[in-house]
Amino acid sequence: MNLLNLKVEIFHLLNFLDSLEENEIAEIKASIDELIEWLNNNNLPSQTLSKHLRKEIFELRVRHTNKISRSLYFYYIP
Repeated sequence: MNLLNLKVEIFHLLNFLDSLEENEIAEIKASIDELIEWLNNNNLPSQTLSKHLRKEIFELRVRHTNKISRSLYFYYIP
């Protein structure tokens, strides 16, 4: 991924976050913290939090009061 593509992806992420309510942003941040905790302890998170889609691509699932936010992510182990 080149720098221009990275800037575009970050722009899309920021637009997505701007479209959410404050409590939804807080729930997403808490879910990211929970995901990091699972991964740092070498555990697999539950499928209600994270689902493996294909190869190295995963989906972070955050349930809000009246909707579900889904974000794609990947990680690598050096």
